[in-house]
Amino acid sequence: MKITITKEVTQEVEVTFPLFTKTISSVFMFKNEDECVCVSLFRDGAHVQKHAKDCFPKSWMLNEACSPDEFYETLKKAMSELNKLK
Repeated sequence: MKITITKEVTQEVEVTFPLFTKTISSVFMFKNEDECVCVSLFRDGAHVQKHAKDCFPKSWMLNEACSPDEFYETLKKAMSELNKLK
């Protein structure tokens, strides 16, 4: 019988800030180890949030890398979407 077991693994990684990563629906900019900006685009809206220390999982830093241009372009689209709420 095969079963699936999930375990937490701690690893040390080398990073340079600012660090830019992405998932399928969000992009992230880490200004440093304790500050993160998350931008998400959805079919029906957008979300921009600044996370402070201990308010986001550090594992987000391990997401696929993205370029600063990709982050800022997504932020621009999100802000445009949010400005439509006026």
